[in-house]
Amino acid sequence: MKGKSPRSRYEFRVFGYDLRTAVKALVTILPEETPETVTDVYLLGRDTGRSFKLRDCARLELKCLHDEAEGFERWVPAGNVSLPARGRWINSAFSTNAAMPIFSEDEEYDAQAVLSAFRHIGSCPVAVTKHRMKYATDTIRGEHVRLTIEGMDDVESVAVEGTDIRILTRTLRQIGLPEADNVSYPEFLSSWRSRPGERQPDAGTDL
Repeated sequence: MKGKSPRSRYEFRVFGYDLRTAVKALVTILPEETPETVTDVYLLGRDTGRSFKLRDCARLELKCLHDEAEGFERWVPAGNVSLPARGRWINSAFSTNAAMPIFSEDEEYDAQAVLSAFRHIGSCPVAVTKHRMKYATDTIRGEHVRLTIEGMDDVESVAVEGTDIRILTRTLRQIGLPEADNVSYPEFLSSWRSRPGERQPDAGTDL
């Protein structure tokens, strides 16, 4: 989402199989921006408050849950590096985070090699293609996302983010989600993977 640094924004996100009512309301209060499609490979670990992901096989990114307030979460960037990259650059980009592989300094790593390294320490990669429509005013951002995930029926997500929790709370009421639970991508994906009987993505699939 565009605008100020994510360091100053709180977010509320829901997932579901039919969010038409919320999307219809969102369209009436926030103007549309340009649609986009991206593919993120989430590298799921035990800590859902840290979110490593590969963005379009071209960048490794990390966001961490910084704090929560009145049901909203604030996620902050904690490192990123363009790929391919030598191990020394990957290590230095995420030097404050221990829950990641150690990369050989002089070796060059593309997205597939990074994926293999995370699998080696027990991370589970889940590829998520996001067909996303964004909405925005000067004070708030919103988005509606249709998700394609291997092994899962198509699911949707609606999110709002901004700096003013009062405005965010009012917006949730306007789109009919005042009692919903705030669920992040890593929390949603980890919960889905742990459900008995669910078809799981093939962790060995190449990018």
